[in-house]
Parts: sequence; C-alpha cells; structure tokens
Amino acid sequence: MPLGGKKKKKGKKRPQPAKRKLRYREDGEKYAQVCSLLGDRRLEVKIPGEGVRKAHIPGRFRKRVWINKDNWILVQSRDCDSREDGYCDVMYVYNGDEVRRLERYGEIKIERSEDASEEDMFGNEFEELEEEEEPKYHKKRVEIEYPSSFTSSDEGASEGTEESD
Repeated sequence: MPLGGKKKKKGKKRPQPAKRKLRYREDGEKYAQVCSLLGDRRLEVKIPGEGVRKAHIPGRFRKRVWINKDNWILVQSRDCDSREDGYCDVMYVYNGDEVRRLERYGEIKIERSEDASEEDMFGNEFEELEEEEEPKYHKKRVEIEYPSSFTSSDEGASEGTEESD
C-alpha cells in the first residue's frame, strides 16, 4: 500500500549538530581560505604565506559537506606532486565557530580592512548613521483645550482639598 499524505512529505526534524572537537593542523597540513570554486570538485585556495593554489575535494565530502567562498579549510599537499603550485587535497572544513576559536588561539589570522563596514550573518552591510540635527519627520504637539462643560466640578474641588492638607 503506497504511503502518502501531508505528514509523509514533511522532512524529519534533525537535532542541531553537537559541538565538534577542534582539529588543529598536523605535519604536512596547512590552513587555507577558499578564493573561488572552479567546479568539478576543484577549488582555488589562498594559503597564508604561500599564495594561491588549486585544491581538490575528495569523494568522501561529496554531497555531505558544502564548501563556499571565504570558508576556512585544512589542506594537505600531495606527496607525488613536487611542484610548488601543484594540487592539494581538502582534509577538513571548519565552520564559523571553529574559525573564531582558531583565530583566538593564534592558529590563523583573518585579515579585516578597517574601512570595511561590518556585516551581519546574512551578508548585509551595516551603515553607520550620521546624527542629524533635526529629524526628517517630526510630529507636532497639539494641545486641545476642552470646554469647561467636559470637566466636572468635583475634580476641581477634590484637588483643592488635597493641596490644603
């Protein structure tokens, strides 16, 4: 009997991934930042102090780990490739929290320009607002004078007695 219906089509809610143990580099591995995606599981990465190289994403990451521009990754040079600008393989992909921890521990240094405005997590830039002397739109206060027939004489009498006490 075929299963169907609204509840079948909904995806299962999965729990948030647990905090991973921070992986540091080992011998022959280097930290790198993704410059561009070339397609066919290839990347162009910038290794601090060495320049730009091409990297290859292994099959074990395919459709499991997504790599985007400006992500930090751990790469390892290929032993069989003796060229300096040869290919390297992606060993690990860091998430945002891990990158901040690596920077705090002094493993990597993220270059930030001082002129650049801050960005929120969606990539929208914050602009600093200048204080204006007068706001563009200001509401006028209008005081309404009510006729004496709206105010009761009891209120005035009670106010007067409170002041004298």
